[in-house]
Amino acid sequence: MQKSFRQMEEEKLICSHTGAKSYMIIDADKIAQIRAKLLESDVESAVQARKQMVYPSQGHCA
Repeated sequence: MQKSFRQMEEEKLICSHTGAKSYMIIDADKIAQIRAKLLESDVESAVQARKQMVYPSQGHCA
């Protein structure tokens, strides 16, 4: 859990202080960057899944 919070702090997604609650400090540009990364990942996953449907692994007889 601490590793996750530290990573989010390094990426400027949250701000936390000892003995106080953490809060989000995300802006519109950061939201757009995160959305773009997620979309890119989803598209890559969809492409790979489609390739598996079109070009199945060798070893199956048709």
